[in-house]
Amino acid sequence: MGQTYSVYLTAKVKNEAKFVRMSVDYLRGGHVLSCKGEDLTTSIGNIKFVMAARQEMFNEEPAVDGWSEYRSDFDAGYLWESVIYAWFHAVAPALEDGSEIEVYTDSGGWGQRVENGMAVDMEVNASVDDEDE
Repeated sequence: MGQTYSVYLTAKVKNEAKFVRMSVDYLRGGHVLSCKGEDLTTSIGNIKFVMAARQEMFNEEPAVDGWSEYRSDFDAGYLWESVIYAWFHAVAPALEDGSEIEVYTDSGGWGQRVENGMAVDMEVNASVDDEDE
């Protein structure tokens, strides 16, 4: 049993090698890397892995001035939410200030923004459905 996720990420990677190292270190340290399929030697491979891009729906908007937008809708176990949250904290120092992630689940939503190289809470709508009203 699990829940449905909608994840939105707007980010600019400051240093590709640092981002990849921080991401992989977090994923290995948390014993998350039991799944194969994505190329974890690139930032996009790590983003796709965390956003479960091999599942239902993943969309990547072309980068503008180095900023990229990603969206993924997928089903996963309840614990995946904590993976996404901790991962964003782990890679925040390698992202430009202003990078943001929003995560919406069956039970609500939350968001984080990079400020001074750290992930901090930000307000988001209660659910994705609110955006359509």
